[in-house]
Amino acid sequence: MSSDEGSVDGRASVILYSFFGSPFGECIAASTHKGLCHLAYCNERSKAVHDLKERFTQWDLRDESDRSHVDAFEFMADPLSFEKTVPLHVMGTDFQLRVWEELLKIPFGQTTSYGRLAKALGDPKASRAVGAAVGRNPVACIIPCHRVVHSDGAVGNYMWGVERKRAILAWEAGRYGLFA
Repeated sequence: MSSDEGSVDGRASVILYSFFGSPFGECIAASTHKGLCHLAYCNERSKAVHDLKERFTQWDLRDESDRSHVDAFEFMADPLSFEKTVPLHVMGTDFQLRVWEELLKIPFGQTTSYGRLAKALGDPKASRAVGAAVGRNPVACIIPCHRVVHSDGAVGNYMWGVERKRAILAWEAGRYGLFA
């Protein structure tokens, strides 16, 4: 993961983007030469591209696929059979990067709470800040923010809808033998 913002030698860099279907809806994937920088579920392609342009204002966006998009698609289709790492180039604050790295440690089919994440980061009182960082996750499912629930087990919010979050959690739990 990286915290740099997007220029090479003072010039805007290129971000490639493409669309693909996933088990939970259509996605837009975007990447720099370093790796995947954005992955989101989308209902309207034009809105997804508009949001991408709003987020990466200093970048030259091109409607073109690359290997990291294919890797993201393959990972989302069958995460446990995917035998390599999807290279990431996510941009955020140092705290956000620490939270996202901690999210990567949550096993498939399992969940954690905002409070447990805060404790794992060494700041048990930072649940709200952790929640804000989880909500800013730039790569759906690759960094598994959907695995964070409230301490009482309630599913809570999800950028792409609570029903989708429930479906992803149920799919993971069922797929990996967690339902008897």
